[in-house]
Amino acid sequence: MKKSNLAIVIACVMMFIGCQHQTEVVKIGAILPMTGNMSGQGISVKAGLDLAIEELNSQSSHTKYELYIEDVASEQRNVIAAYNKLKEINDVNIFVTKGSAYSLALKPAAIKDNKLLFCIASHPDITANGEYNIFKVGNSSVDEGNAIMDYLGKSDARTIMFYPNTEYGIPFREVCQNRNNNIVCIEYDESMIEYKNIVISAIKAAPDNIIAIGFSSALGRLIKTLRDMGYNGMIVSNTGFQSLDVLSAAGEARKGVVYVDYNIEESEETMRRDKFVREKYHINFSSICYLAYAIPYFLNSVDEELYFKNTRQISDEIRTKQFIQLSSNYTFSIFQNGDIKPDLLMKKEE
Repeated sequence: MKKSNLAIVIACVMMFIGCQHQTEVVKIGAILPMTGNMSGQGISVKAGLDLAIEELNSQSSHTKYELYIEDVASEQRNVIAAYNKLKEINDVNIFVTKGSAYSLALKPAAIKDNKLLFCIASHPDITANGEYNIFKVGNSSVDEGNAIMDYLGKSDARTIMFYPNTEYGIPFREVCQNRNNNIVCIEYDESMIEYKNIVISAIKAAPDNIIAIGFSSALGRLIKTLRDMGYNGMIVSNTGFQSLDVLSAAGEARKGVVYVDYNIEESEETMRRDKFVREKYHINFSSICYLAYAIPYFLNSVDEELYFKNTRQISDEIRTKQFIQLSSNYTFSIFQNGDIKPDLLMKKEE
């Protein structure tokens, strides 16, 4: 009997130790355009999430992250169906998406279902009412517009700006016009294939520099047309310039473009991360990829016990921080309304 009781005690202890060290799984569902004309943005987000999850999973034996992707084929109408599939089939409580249109479409559902939603987007309405389970990761078009105007400096320069008529493009145009009355703004349609006519008229005006903004392959085609038609002056762009769609469409014309990016520390760690996404996804560890990379680390910054409680507790703990510093020196400022912003930096494509 004594041996039997001892065996039972040992078994109970072993079960207790096993429970204490069992692996907990944090599920992240990403609703992204993996195909279609915005696929470069989806690939960049997937690459950033994938990289961060690989790093975090190698660091912990008892908390593991799993990534589930739903492709919306660059169509906003597919967003809610993708959300419901991740929620109901994969039991996901933490979501990531890219773009203001997708974010605004998902926001009511995430609030209603008390799901945590990270939006890599710029529209101010995403966090306008400070809902505690909604975060907007990245700088607004106003922030980026001011960064470009600070870079260009003198207000008497003749500047032409090409912008898409979108929730991103319109505020960008407004801030630039407020900063420089000499800017001539030309709206372009992202669905167009040929930009020769509007480019010819712009070049005839002999601008000192051209601002070209966007996130889709249309921006790349526009930049390529500018160079093909003989414009050799400065082209300045936004964070969307580093999208795979844009770089592929621009080809060699992308060289020399000055663009807004995030202040990513140059280090061996950064070089290793850049190598990872270049080899696996053929993109740079930059812009959209960098924002996505940060999201699992935001989650990892909270008390691990909160992962499996309600999303409000996770959100509360993230919001108590004024900033989060990832790795050695990737810094993000956190605002009470749910905005999370990195520092901006101007770079030149070599």
